[in-house]
Amino acid sequence: MKKLYHIILIFSVSMLSLVLAGTDGTVRGKVTDTDGNPLPGAQIFIKELQLGAIAGSDGSYILLNIPVG
Repeated sequence: MKKLYHIILIFSVSMLSLVLAGTDGTVRGKVTDTDGNPLPGAQIFIKELQLGAIAGSDGSYILLNIPVG
């Protein structure tokens, strides 16, 4: 019985660490015009989170630390 308790405890702690590890997300993308050309300097903003980024010379951007959900 004690062995089963330890197995369940280890499993629970492992699952909890997996859940907590995925608390932040990342959004990556590329801003282009209708012809597929990159739009350098384009502003990307998530209003609800007050997070933003500016597209690089190739139109790519990265937003870090986005709450999952």
